[in-house]
Amino acid sequence: MAKSTLRTIKDVIFVYTSVSRPQKQLNKDNKPALSDNPLEFHSWEIKILISESRFKKMKKAHAGAKNLPNAKDVDIADAKKRFGVDVDEDQILIKFSQGCLFGKKGDRKDARPVRQIGIRGGVQDRNGQTVSQDTSIANGTLGHLQYNPVENGHGLYLYPVAICITDLIEYVPEGGMDEDGFGMEELPEGEEDAFGTEPESEGTEDPSDDFDDDDVPF
Repeated sequence: MAKSTLRTIKDVIFVYTSVSRPQKQLNKDNKPALSDNPLEFHSWEIKILISESRFKKMKKAHAGAKNLPNAKDVDIADAKKRFGVDVDEDQILIKFSQGCLFGKKGDRKDARPVRQIGIRGGVQDRNGQTVSQDTSIANGTLGHLQYNPVENGHGLYLYPVAICITDLIEYVPEGGMDEDGFGMEELPEGEEDAFGTEPESEGTEDPSDDFDDDDVPF
C-alpha cells in the first residue's frame, strides 16, 4: 500500500470557512469558462488562524507552497475586530481552497468536496453538538485540518481534504429561525407522515461510504 501524503495540522481556529457552500473566486485574468457548469470559478474555502511559530514550521516543511505567500498577519486586536475571536498571541491567516470542478475543456468533472466530520465518532464535537457535512461553522470554531501537498507543473499547492471539528460554534444567519426559542414539542407518535416525513429506506446507500475515517489521523 502506498504511503499517504496527507498532513494534519491540529488545534486551529477556523474563520470564514465553508465546505457546503462553494465560494465564487475572482477571475482577475478574465479567463474563459471551460464549461457552462455554474460551479466554474467556484471553490470550497477553508481559512485558519495559527500562531506565527507554527506557521514558520509549516513554511519550512512545505517550502514554496503557493498558499503560504498569501498568508496574512493578524494581531490580537485584529483577530477580535475582524473575526470576533479571542487569542493570546498574534496569528497568521492562511487560506486553503479546492476547486469544485476539474478536468479539461469538454471533460469537466465534479471535484470531491472537502469532508467535514466531528471528533466524536465523526458526528459530534467534544461537547456533543452534531456535526455533519452541512453544518455551517462560525468564526472561532476549533478543530483540525487535513491537507494534501500536491506538486505539478504549476508548483506546490496544499489542497484541503477534510476538517475535523472539536469545538463547534454553529453559524446562524441573521434573520434565521431559532426553533429552541419556540419551545418546540414532539409530534404524537404516528402523526409524522401527515407532514410529509418519510421513513428512511433501508436500501439507501450513503454516498460518503467510500471515505475511510480510519485513514484520518485526527
